[in-house]
Amino acid sequence: MRQIFIWLAAINTFLYCSNIYLHYFETGQTSFKPLYWYVFTIGSMMALLMVGRSSLFRDLPKPLLIWLWAFLAYSAFNFIYSSLGELATQAVIYNFESVFLFAAFFLLLIQPGAIRVVQWVLTGVALLGVVLNIIDFFTPLWSTVPGRAAGLYGNPTISGKVLALTMVAAIPVIPARLRLLFCAVVGVGIILTFSRGAWLLWALGVTGLSVTDYIRFRYKKIAAGLVAGLAGFLLYALLTGTLLSHMNTVGLDVFLTPDTLERMGGRGLSFEDDSASSRAAVALRAWEAFQEAPWIGHGMGYTMEWGYIEPHNMYVTMAANGGLLGLAIFLALLALVWRNSDQLGKVLCLLYAFSSLTSHNNLDQPVMIYMLAMALALGRLGKETSGRIPFLPSVSGGGERRNRIF
Repeated sequence: MRQIFIWLAAINTFLYCSNIYLHYFETGQTSFKPLYWYVFTIGSMMALLMVGRSSLFRDLPKPLLIWLWAFLAYSAFNFIYSSLGELATQAVIYNFESVFLFAAFFLLLIQPGAIRVVQWVLTGVALLGVVLNIIDFFTPLWSTVPGRAAGLYGNPTISGKVLALTMVAAIPVIPARLRLLFCAVVGVGIILTFSRGAWLLWALGVTGLSVTDYIRFRYKKIAAGLVAGLAGFLLYALLTGTLLSHMNTVGLDVFLTPDTLERMGGRGLSFEDDSASSRAAVALRAWEAFQEAPWIGHGMGYTMEWGYIEPHNMYVTMAANGGLLGLAIFLALLALVWRNSDQLGKVLCLLYAFSSLTSHNNLDQPVMIYMLAMALALGRLGKETSGRIPFLPSVSGGGERRNRIF
């Protein structure tokens, strides 16, 4: 029976992390709605509970259970004083789905032997994503933004951030001598998305893996100098707009579109393109909205109702919609995951928190919820293995789319 739930964990991992379930629906190749997959995932969890003769209240760690109940209560309260319109209703449904998916992912991942299996699945997902991104860049097939690879994710930004997170989550099953090569290969897939946030996310992930000794260098000082030099060169090239000229030298400019040309410095500075400017303007609008109603915000789905792009920032989005209450709920989630993860889980948490600076969908994209659940599961399993009581705080330091369719 245990093998069945390990297989269920593996299937769910592939479905949500590869985005294949949503890709086939959005491209009209299947009429099987994503909502049905959510039912499948939650049903897997319920079957696990019934077979194991256990319950949510006993199997979910108390801090996580408290947060899930608090998030449900916050969502209901936030909805009451919202516009009560279609988008507000959709937003509260997202939140309720996310709670059940979070619980389902966590309970599947803590099954004995499941983590190791899903890490192999994530390795395959990462390598598949790289191959598809390479194909998508040179022969555009799937991306909704011409000139930027996205693979089955459709959206280049989502593709880049998910690849960075899967790279980190999968690293323990990669042989130590191949880990740096694995990160470099995944980096190629991320580069082709031309998502600057994803590039930084990859760099942060590699740094985190190095600090936690998942990646080791024989000559640390030399390696650190080379990495710092490369990072400095790329940052300088981006800020001054000279990266484009380097790409022209190697002949990659023929594959670039006006959008990617601007991102590489076609207007002089790579952060002065329309995408960066519009995101900054909307984030500022969200901050102003927060100042208008700082305690409880403007209500569920408020930023979705503006009629133009959303803030692309979880922190100001939660502040505008829910005020300090909403922001506190989100920060409490980050603190919960950080305090109850192992070293690898903390790197995942750090990447999630950083990606929240450039995304407003991190609480309603199943793959992002999955990564947080994995971070918590790693902490739970690690503490059980070491004989510590699970989930007691340690005294030592230790443009996107919404992919919900109904």
